[in-house]
Amino acid sequence: MQYTEDSAIYGTYRRACELRKPPKVAKTLALLLGDSGVGKSSLINAVLGIPGLAKVVALGTSVTTVATSYESPLHGQTKTYGIQIDYLSEHEVRCLIKDFINDYKTSTDDSAEFEPDDLNRVKKAGTTAFEALSHLFYGDADLESKDALSRLLAARQSRLDELVSKLADKVEEMIRQLVMAGYRSTPCIQSDELKSVQQEAASFTSFTPGQMESTPYPLIKQVRMGISDQNLLKDFSIVDCPGKSDINMIHARAYHRQLEDCNELWIVDRADRIETHGPVADYTRHYGSSSKNVVVIGTRADDDIGNGDALLEHLQQRNVDVSHIHQLRKRRQELETIRAQANKDFEKVKKHERSGKKRKRTSSCPEDNDMVNRAESSLLRAKANSEKADSAILTALVEARSMHVTRRLRERFQGNLPLGKKLEIFFVSNTQYESNASADGSGAFLSVEATNIPALRQYVHSRAAPKILEALETYISTQYVPFIHGIGIFVDPVKLQGSQQAVELVNAKQQHLPQICDAYIEDLASKTQSVLAEPLRAARPAHIVHALQVLECKKKWHLGTIKVWVQGNGYNWTKRKAPENWNDLFASESTKMVDELWKEFVVEENTATDGLFGTVIGTVRAVARELKQSRLGQVVQFERFSKFVDGQISGLEATRHRFKREIGEALDTVHSRANTDSSEGYFRKGLLDAYERCKQMSGTGVKVRIMTTLENFFSLQNEGSPFSVMAAEICKGIREGAHEQTEELMDAAGRIFDDMRAELETMLEERQEDQQQVTLRMQLQKWLTTSEKIFNYNRDTLEDIKLSYDDIKQEERAGEEGVAMADAV
Repeated sequence: MQYTEDSAIYGTYRRACELRKPPKVAKTLALLLGDSGVGKSSLINAVLGIPGLAKVVALGTSVTTVATSYESPLHGQTKTYGIQIDYLSEHEVRCLIKDFINDYKTSTDDSAEFEPDDLNRVKKAGTTAFEALSHLFYGDADLESKDALSRLLAARQSRLDELVSKLADKVEEMIRQLVMAGYRSTPCIQSDELKSVQQEAASFTSFTPGQMESTPYPLIKQVRMGISDQNLLKDFSIVDCPGKSDINMIHARAYHRQLEDCNELWIVDRADRIETHGPVADYTRHYGSSSKNVVVIGTRADDDIGNGDALLEHLQQRNVDVSHIHQLRKRRQELETIRAQANKDFEKVKKHERSGKKRKRTSSCPEDNDMVNRAESSLLRAKANSEKADSAILTALVEARSMHVTRRLRERFQGNLPLGKKLEIFFVSNTQYESNASADGSGAFLSVEATNIPALRQYVHSRAAPKILEALETYISTQYVPFIHGIGIFVDPVKLQGSQQAVELVNAKQQHLPQICDAYIEDLASKTQSVLAEPLRAARPAHIVHALQVLECKKKWHLGTIKVWVQGNGYNWTKRKAPENWNDLFASESTKMVDELWKEFVVEENTATDGLFGTVIGTVRAVARELKQSRLGQVVQFERFSKFVDGQISGLEATRHRFKREIGEALDTVHSRANTDSSEGYFRKGLLDAYERCKQMSGTGVKVRIMTTLENFFSLQNEGSPFSVMAAEICKGIREGAHEQTEELMDAAGRIFDDMRAELETMLEERQEDQQQVTLRMQLQKWLTTSEKIFNYNRDTLEDIKLSYDDIKQEERAGEEGVAMADAV
């Protein structure tokens, strides 16, 4: 039979159709960050267990120059491997070409004087810009040589915007030939062979010297690689970001955007320098306070150890107990003595055998053969024992260094994370998964478990587990429970009068939803003003004084250094000074204040969110309560309806967890943009006009004009001040985030009221049932008697799994407290 909207079982039928869709699990996105050559790509090979996978699209080089995402199969992918290339948006393309032109102009400006290190960076940026433009516009006479490009820029000096638009239009035409209309990505390139998909993708992602056509590779934003039959990637995606020393302005914006969108930061560095090198300190300081999970990974844990003497001496100087390693080395010496004796015995027996043959024996006697075999077996056992001892010593050295450095890293950087949040640290050996070579299989080596790769895989699964549980709970509470209750109502209907009154009651309560959500948004906006914006405005004069003091120190710099500093998109690239961005330089007092006030604001936001859901749940409960108190409560099958309402409220509880997570992520983005110097940064927006003016300045007195322009902008006391813009953008971002999330809540709550209305109509309306409906009721009633028990059993099992998972987390916390106490002792 057809289940139309007029059918009494339509709502239940609709939910049955929805049950066919598997529950959606929010994917975890992990970004690998670190310098070039520390082993990020090899780490991906190791974790996924596919040698040679990473650097598939390294633009024909040995370094990853474009962020590459490894994820579950792409849309439309039917084979083992699939690659899709995402290109920059039209706006990003125009900004990119403009940056190329500015970089090239700066590199050819003979009037500017630079420090040697700055000059190298400027020349390199100019060369990168020319190569990218010549590759994009191959065959264009104006771009075929540096001299031609210089003449073109000189002729278009006053009309550079027209030149940018013209070049951008050509690039857009090139992209349209590669992708489908309305998209910015290529169709999925797929194959069952890794080498085949590499070769097919090469035409998009590499440029061969002597290539006789234009290529769009500078416009690549991200490469996405889908891999089938990878259990690890079902709920987890890994992005291999370009190394810090490989990043150029072509891909910097996409890189910053991915930092905002990810859930996890995997900070990767070599194990032998991770304690003293900079990336861990930089990234934990900037992102440790966010909701992102921070993981520190030391690669090549078994490299550069040699005979272990230097490492042992270093550990002893750090007061690390290495007595067990000395015992292992002593045991190895004993085994080496046994091995040497076994080798001597074997040579003696072989010599005896050879002398027997010289006495013209036709063959060796059985006694000689037995002696040789026994001596050879003893020698092989001695060799195996010696190699096992070498491996045991290597494992002990790796573990000792890893445990010591782990403690040191936690001592130094755990404070950058919020209270109760753990800094995850792993030390792994990825030697066997190098992109271009495998382990030689001889000498000392780590066991599979000792490489720590299995532990890292287990960590990935543990991060996905809570989201899988949440998705299953949401699936059960919002789809399956209403489905079961809907069938229960349908198989035992009560035909009553008064349906219109019940529907009107639901409608009246539903009309309150927009007012409830609007009140929440206004309450959150008010708290933003009182907790964040007003203190920032009050402190603005002090922050301006601090910024001007910092700027005063820059006036001593050489003109060339200042021009590099301004042209570097806000970053101080000069090696003469520590690399700081403009946020760190001028807005450090403001961002520090935001960080301090943010904790108070999050508490206020949690209170407001709990109040919002309490009101929404109370409104849903009010329908059942008022229905029971009215005359309809005497005739409605109230127990059934009450169970249905409880099921909907259970769904709302799941929605509450999702809402709190998503509003937290939205607020985290706001917090991040208050601290970041990327194009999305709030302080950068306030300085954008001044910044662009300074970039365009040239000629006599340019240093004074740059400094005066910046000084004037920093000194503004009105709403145009970059500090005021920063406060206003924070308020705007929080309001927009709250509005977006409450829209989704409105949809979810509105659907609940629609379902309540449909179930009441099913219970209350008089219908003339035909024979098909009677038969259907009997079939569903029979199904319900068995299936409801199975469903309840499965739900109880899921609850047991959740409780077990909570117990594991409590045990982990208790273990960590024990380790911390031992470290303190």
